[in-house]
Amino acid sequence: MSRNDIISNFLPLNCQNFQFNIWAKPWAGAKTTEYGKQYRISIGDKAPANYEILIPNDSSPEHGFESFSISSKGNEHLTNRFLFEKLVENANKAKAKGQLDFEVWWGFDRHIFVQLELTPRGRRGLAFRPEYIEKACKFGLLIDFSFRKSPEIHFSREVLIDSLALDKSGKANKQFYEDKFKWAKRFSEISGKLLPISTGTEVISMESEFITMPCAELASRSVEVGGGAKAADPFQALRKNGPFQKIPRDVNFVVAFKEQNHELARHIWSALQGNVFKREFPGFQSFFKFKIENARVSHVTLDNYEKAQAERIATHIANIKANTNDITIVLIVEDRENVEEEGSNFYYELKALSLAGGFLVQFLDAEKMRNDETLKWAASSIALQIFAKLGGIPWRIPTTRETLVIGIGNSFVRDESGTITRFYAHSVCMSTDGLIRDVELLGEAEQEADLSVQLSRTLKTKISEYKSQGFTSISVHVPFKLNKDLISAIKNVVRQEAGDKCSVLILKINEDSKYFGWADTAGKAPSLGTYVHISERESLLWIDGIELGGTSQKRIGKPVHIQLLFDTTGKYEVNRMLALEDIYYLSGANWRGFRPKKSATTIYFPRLLADFYAEFDRRGLNVSNSKMDRGLPWFL
Repeated sequence: MSRNDIISNFLPLNCQNFQFNIWAKPWAGAKTTEYGKQYRISIGDKAPANYEILIPNDSSPEHGFESFSISSKGNEHLTNRFLFEKLVENANKAKAKGQLDFEVWWGFDRHIFVQLELTPRGRRGLAFRPEYIEKACKFGLLIDFSFRKSPEIHFSREVLIDSLALDKSGKANKQFYEDKFKWAKRFSEISGKLLPISTGTEVISMESEFITMPCAELASRSVEVGGGAKAADPFQALRKNGPFQKIPRDVNFVVAFKEQNHELARHIWSALQGNVFKREFPGFQSFFKFKIENARVSHVTLDNYEKAQAERIATHIANIKANTNDITIVLIVEDRENVEEEGSNFYYELKALSLAGGFLVQFLDAEKMRNDETLKWAASSIALQIFAKLGGIPWRIPTTRETLVIGIGNSFVRDESGTITRFYAHSVCMSTDGLIRDVELLGEAEQEADLSVQLSRTLKTKISEYKSQGFTSISVHVPFKLNKDLISAIKNVVRQEAGDKCSVLILKINEDSKYFGWADTAGKAPSLGTYVHISERESLLWIDGIELGGTSQKRIGKPVHIQLLFDTTGKYEVNRMLALEDIYYLSGANWRGFRPKKSATTIYFPRLLADFYAEFDRRGLNVSNSKMDRGLPWFL
């Protein structure tokens, strides 16, 4: 293995070309099949056609099925299903002998989980599933560590240790990648109980080593701040040069707190002014070139965390805003545990009122802020969020590309029986320089079909609007779990709106995929910006990773799986790389903090939005008449 390779979590079969038996009958054309699953295959010398297919057991075919032998190369999805059912069959035999403890997930995320260790909080083991890797032209198994928390156990520090998120001392697991590699190698402990697989003509087992795949790295990320200065570290760049763009309007600040937190609120405010931790954060004026006028600062003392107190704040702000074009933000110093114990909706009630009143809100957890060590390092990130919410632009991503990225997020609300009662879809539009262009509700409906109609109409208008502004390249980013019907609706809109003067891509992004990989480094974590192509349209990208010349001082996140679903130009290889660059560099435009959790911002922001609206719905809060500026990231 070279340093230009990634070790995948894919263990290949030792035989790739084999025949296996199926039961098949012509597909009747119904939306759902009666007995088996629908696959498109070629049987004998017949042209490819759709069939209803079952993987046979020891009995004879019935219900109109006939027995056939087909090649493993005929349909990769069918071959994976055959391998899966044979693995389950072998696992059941081993379980009957007391050799294996396992569970099977048959749904969309089909996999087998084998328990290797039991803890007081749950089970640790391996999850695996058959897969075909197009780039390697091989069938095999994707293998990964998995922790299954017991239903009655609440999330805790110990649960995070069991899941490898924290190390044994309870700190961020710097050896996360190395630990997962050790667990994946433990597949050898159970392989003899699951293998070999008999196809009737062949006996198939596994090779002994995970395959390696060639990788490369994107150029380092940088930001542009005040005066056109560019740097890799946004904190130091801002400290030296100020923001890319200052807050465009005068600002009123309201600080709200219960009397018991009065002194804490004063201490936090002083820290944000740069009077407490000058080295860690020199203050708003020094950092963001923004002076806070004392005459524009007021406070509200809260009696409790009930709805009437949220309304008091909203009324106070409405009085301040009367006859002015100023923008107002309220800082809430709250006892979060007390709020939760009281069963209060205070957080979401005030958020909903802020949308209706067109003001911003920043909540601060009193319990955390009482710890000066926490406040010292949090002050700069809190100030960054406030600055961005108020319309300031801390930094932009240097780029010559003028592409619009429309990130889509979705959520839904269930009733007590588990039935979905409402669907939501939101978008956050960003240009490739990281600037948020607009934040919008794409649709809300009681039926998903109605949501699809609304989303299509709103998205069509949005793409048309940005085309008229001169954008010739538009990229639509959707989350992995977005319903197929909604994706189909998005494709239809793209086909209609794309043309000679505007190309449109659709990307599906999954931050928690079945794919993983390790590098030839001490801790086995790949470098920041590493990518691997696993098929013509699919790639893995490390938007979190080891920084150049460094070692891991934190837990490195999983790679992001990116699939190019649709390309109006047909230039998949070129646009696949441009898409990787967009996702990677825009992940540096996350203004939730200077060192936030590394995430694909283009789907993370719309997901935050969609989740907010679902919570508003669950709590019976009306946010239909929002007066919030479409360009303000109030959800940070």
